[in-house]
This record gives sequence, C-alpha cells and structure tokens, in this order.
Amino acid sequence: MAVKQTLPAGASFSLTVMQGLPGRSRFAINSFPALIGARPEAEVPLQLPQVAPSQARLMWVGDSLFLEDLARAGTTQVNDKAIDRVRIQNGDIIEVGPVKMLVQLSLPAATSEEPSEETVVKSAWAVGFSPEFRQWWREELSTELDLQLEAFRTGEEVLVALSSALGRGLPPSLIILDLRLPMINGINLAIAARAFELGFRRQNLIPMVFLFDPPDATTSFEKVVKFCQPARVFSPSGSEEETRDIARDLAAEVGVTLLT
Repeated sequence: MAVKQTLPAGASFSLTVMQGLPGRSRFAINSFPALIGARPEAEVPLQLPQVAPSQARLMWVGDSLFLEDLARAGTTQVNDKAIDRVRIQNGDIIEVGPVKMLVQLSLPAATSEEPSEETVVKSAWAVGFSPEFRQWWREELSTELDLQLEAFRTGEEVLVALSSALGRGLPPSLIILDLRLPMINGINLAIAARAFELGFRRQNLIPMVFLFDPPDATTSFEKVVKFCQPARVFSPSGSEEETRDIARDLAAEVGVTLLT
C-alpha cells in the first residue's frame, strides 16, 4: 500500500463541482495520492458511465500538486486541454467526462501578516440578471457612484475571478446573486463561493446578497443563507426597475463603507 502524503501545515485543497454531478458540491482532500474515478472508494468518486474506474490521480510532489491522467483516452482535461500529467494551480478547472470541478488550493503565506488590501473595500460584483442589467451595473452605475462594479453572466466566471481575487488579497466587498444562472444556479454558486473562501481562512468573509424570490424549499434555503453568512435576502417584485433600485442601494452602501 502506497504511503499517503499529507498537505503541508496551513495548506488546504478541495475541488468544487461546477457542473455535471447533482447532489455533490465539494470534495476536500488532505492526503495524496488521491484517486479520481468511478470506484466508490476513490477520494473523488464520480460514479458516472463516462468516467473510468481509475480516471486520474492527484499527487503532491515537492511543493506542487500534479494531476495525472490514468484513463489514457483524452478524457481528463485541465482548462479545456487534454492532459497526461500537469501541475495544477488554484483556479484551474478540471474536466472529467461531464463533470467540471474548480481547483481550490490555498498554501501557507510566506509571512503571517495579512495583506493590507484585505482591510480596504474595493468593489461589488453582480452575478446573473439580464444583459441590460449587467451593462447598467458595469457602466452607468459604476460611473454614477464612482465605484468599481463588476458583472458576470455565469457562476463559472465568478469562481474563476474569485480565485484570482482571493489569491491577490483583493476580494470584492459584496457579491449580489441572481437565482437563474447557466449551469450552476445562484444558490449553489453561493455555497461553492463561500466554501472556496473558507479554504483561504479569511477572518472577514465577503457579504452576499440573494436578490431573488426564495424557492419553495424555504427550510433548505434558510440553511444556505445561514452557511453563507454574512448574507441578506431581498425579494424584488419581478420588475427590472425595482431590482435596479435595490442593487443601487446596496452598491451605495459599499461607497459609504469606502468613506468611513
């Protein structure tokens, strides 16, 4: 039996499911090698017909994490490229059959000091909504409030951007979420984003706002809101105008925070 190697002290690694695996959102892995495949005993069990029993293997070598394809069929990809063996980094996207997973790798900082940028509110992000809303948010409202406002169409775009922002110590100060998004909905996106952020062991978590009518499963949604704290819920009447009014007020709060 191969000797398992654990992560360095202070490091964390997980794969957040973005697409293709209903009912599972995240795999946390602490020791290597770790198997990805259809075997039930795999560290990342993907029990789907498109996935080989032993599809790929994660290995910790030196101070780096590598992914090795075991299926030899071009069905293991990283960032849309078939791989044999490749070093993977935080923010990479691993694709196995229909399953897409975001790499969340946090390594101990060189110093114990927190980046000074963490104490400064920088921007607000809006995810989903209509193309007209996103353009208004990015251009008109950003100019009106003199703030850096970013808008994203899909959850995948947000998770990639969040990985980069957290790695640079420049997270957004607010994320506003729509419910209906391509591939991953606003609720699952919130769970993935918060789990991702917790992997960085940040003390001040990014506030989230759910800007939509809660789904029927109220109890389940309440659990999500609790997990994603600090979080708030606003239910617009369905009109674009009211949605913009609420979003403007939330963005304005960010502006006030910048001045205090």
